[in-house]
Amino acid sequence: MKHIKHIILFSFLFISTLVLGQERRESLEKIKALKTAYITEELDLTPAEAQKFWPIYNLHNDKLHALKENYKKNMRGKLKEIGSVDNLSEADAKKLVEFKISNEKEIHKEEYLVIKELSEVISQKKIVKLQIAEYEFRKKLIGKLRGKRRE
Repeated sequence: MKHIKHIILFSFLFISTLVLGQERRESLEKIKALKTAYITEELDLTPAEAQKFWPIYNLHNDKLHALKENYKKNMRGKLKEIGSVDNLSEADAKKLVEFKISNEKEIHKEEYLVIKELSEVISQKKIVKLQIAEYEFRKKLIGKLRGKRRE
Protein backbone atom coordinates (compact mmCIF):
# COMPACT_ATOMS: atom_id res chain seq x y z
CA MET A 1 0.00 0.00 0.00
CA LYS A 2 2.85 2.34 0.85
CA HIS A 3 4.40 1.71 -2.57
CA ILE A 4 1.17 2.68 -4.29
CA LYS A 5 1.14 6.01 -2.43
CA HIS A 6 4.73 6.63 -3.51
CA ILE A 7 3.91 5.74 -7.10
CA ILE A 8 0.88 8.05 -7.08
CA LEU A 9 2.92 10.88 -5.53
CA PHE A 10 5.75 10.38 -8.02
CA SER A 11 3.28 10.27 -10.91
CA PHE A 12 1.63 13.48 -9.72
CA LEU A 13 5.00 15.26 -9.42
CA PHE A 14 6.11 13.97 -12.82
CA ILE A 15 2.91 15.09 -14.54
CA SER A 16 3.04 18.47 -12.78
CA THR A 17 6.60 18.98 -14.01
CA LEU A 18 5.59 18.09 -17.56
CA VAL A 19 2.60 20.44 -17.46
CA LEU A 20 4.67 23.33 -16.06
CA GLY A 21 7.37 22.70 -18.66
CA GLN A 22 4.78 22.70 -21.41
CA GLU A 23 3.22 25.92 -20.10
CA ARG A 24 6.65 27.57 -20.00
CA ARG A 25 7.39 26.50 -23.60
CA GLU A 26 3.99 27.78 -24.71
CA SER A 27 4.60 31.09 -22.93
CA LEU A 28 8.00 31.45 -24.58
CA GLU A 29 6.51 30.67 -27.99
CA LYS A 30 3.77 33.23 -27.39
CA ILE A 31 6.35 35.86 -26.43
CA LYS A 32 8.40 35.03 -29.52
CA ALA A 33 5.32 35.38 -31.75
CA LEU A 34 4.43 38.72 -30.15
CA LYS A 35 8.01 39.93 -30.60
CA THR A 36 8.00 38.87 -34.24
CA ALA A 37 4.75 40.71 -34.90
CA TYR A 38 5.94 43.78 -32.99
CA ILE A 39 9.27 44.00 -34.83
CA THR A 40 7.67 43.34 -38.23
CA GLU A 41 5.21 46.16 -37.63
CA GLU A 42 7.75 48.61 -36.19
CA LEU A 43 10.19 48.03 -39.05
CA ASP A 44 7.40 47.99 -41.63
CA LEU A 45 9.06 45.03 -43.33
CA THR A 46 7.92 44.16 -46.81
CA PRO A 47 7.17 40.48 -47.44
CA ALA A 48 10.44 40.18 -49.39
CA GLU A 49 12.42 41.80 -46.56
CA ALA A 50 10.73 39.68 -43.92
CA GLN A 51 11.54 36.50 -45.85
CA LYS A 52 15.26 37.33 -45.73
CA PHE A 53 15.26 39.15 -42.38
CA TRP A 54 13.77 36.55 -40.03
CA PRO A 55 16.12 33.61 -40.76
CA ILE A 56 19.15 35.86 -40.13
CA TYR A 57 17.64 37.51 -37.07
CA ASN A 58 16.44 34.24 -35.50
CA LEU A 59 19.76 32.46 -36.06
CA HIS A 60 21.74 35.22 -34.37
CA ASN A 61 19.13 35.67 -31.65
CA ASP A 62 19.39 31.95 -30.83
CA LYS A 63 23.20 32.22 -30.68
CA LEU A 64 22.99 35.23 -28.38
CA HIS A 65 20.52 33.41 -26.14
CA ALA A 66 22.82 30.37 -25.99
CA LEU A 67 25.82 32.53 -25.05
CA LYS A 68 23.88 34.21 -22.25
CA GLU A 69 22.44 30.94 -20.95
CA ASN A 70 25.87 29.26 -21.02
CA TYR A 71 27.29 32.12 -18.97
CA LYS A 72 24.49 31.94 -16.39
CA LYS A 73 24.75 28.15 -16.18
CA ASN A 74 28.52 28.27 -15.64
CA MET A 75 28.27 31.02 -13.03
CA ARG A 76 25.47 29.25 -11.14
CA GLY A 77 27.38 25.97 -11.30
CA LYS A 78 30.58 27.50 -9.96
CA LEU A 79 28.80 29.37 -7.19
CA LYS A 80 26.80 26.28 -6.23
CA GLU A 81 30.02 24.27 -6.18
CA ILE A 82 31.76 26.65 -3.77
CA GLY A 83 28.65 27.55 -1.76
CA SER A 84 29.18 31.32 -1.59
CA VAL A 85 31.08 34.12 -3.26
CA ASP A 86 32.93 34.54 0.03
CA ASN A 87 34.41 31.04 -0.43
CA LEU A 88 35.75 31.94 -3.87
CA SER A 89 39.53 31.95 -4.18
CA GLU A 90 41.18 34.87 -5.93
CA ALA A 91 42.32 32.51 -8.72
CA ASP A 92 38.77 31.21 -9.24
CA ALA A 93 37.40 34.75 -9.14
CA LYS A 94 39.90 35.74 -11.81
CA LYS A 95 38.76 32.83 -14.00
CA LEU A 96 35.12 33.88 -13.61
CA VAL A 97 35.92 37.49 -14.48
CA GLU A 98 37.90 36.36 -17.52
CA PHE A 99 35.00 34.09 -18.53
CA LYS A 100 32.63 37.08 -18.22
CA ILE A 101 34.89 39.23 -20.40
CA SER A 102 35.25 36.45 -22.97
CA ASN A 103 31.48 35.92 -23.02
CA GLU A 104 30.83 39.64 -23.46
CA LYS A 105 33.27 39.69 -26.40
CA GLU A 106 31.39 36.80 -28.02
CA ILE A 107 28.07 38.57 -27.49
CA HIS A 108 29.48 41.76 -29.01
CA LYS A 109 30.86 39.79 -31.96
CA GLU A 110 27.47 38.15 -32.54
CA GLU A 111 25.70 41.52 -32.36
CA TYR A 112 28.16 42.91 -34.90
CA LEU A 113 27.57 39.96 -37.23
CA VAL A 114 23.80 40.27 -37.12
CA ILE A 115 23.97 43.97 -37.95
CA LYS A 116 26.43 43.28 -40.75
CA GLU A 117 24.26 40.54 -42.27
CA LEU A 118 21.02 42.47 -41.84
CA SER A 119 22.61 45.47 -43.58
CA GLU A 120 22.50 43.42 -46.75
CA VAL A 121 18.74 42.88 -46.33
CA ILE A 122 17.32 46.05 -44.79
CA SER A 123 18.29 49.73 -44.66
CA GLN A 124 20.44 51.26 -41.93
CA LYS A 125 17.40 53.23 -40.81
CA LYS A 126 15.50 49.98 -40.26
CA ILE A 127 18.46 48.57 -38.30
CA VAL A 128 18.21 51.57 -35.97
CA LYS A 129 14.45 50.99 -35.75
CA LEU A 130 15.16 47.34 -34.93
CA GLN A 131 17.37 48.28 -32.00
CA ILE A 132 14.70 50.64 -30.69
CA ALA A 133 11.94 48.06 -31.25
CA GLU A 134 13.88 45.37 -29.36
CA TYR A 135 14.42 47.75 -26.44
CA GLU A 136 10.78 48.89 -26.41
CA PHE A 137 9.46 45.32 -26.65
CA ARG A 138 11.66 44.23 -23.72
CA LYS A 139 10.50 47.25 -21.70
CA LYS A 140 6.82 46.49 -22.39
CA LEU A 141 7.27 42.80 -21.62
CA ILE A 142 8.96 43.55 -18.29
CA GLY A 143 6.19 46.00 -17.48
CA LYS A 144 3.54 43.35 -18.14
CA LEU A 145 5.39 40.75 -16.09
CA ARG A 146 5.74 43.15 -13.17
CA GLY A 147 2.02 43.92 -13.41
CA LYS A 148 1.14 40.22 -13.27
CA ARG A 149 3.31 39.68 -10.19
CA ARG A 150 1.43 42.44 -8.35
CA GLU A 151 -1.95 40.81 -9.07
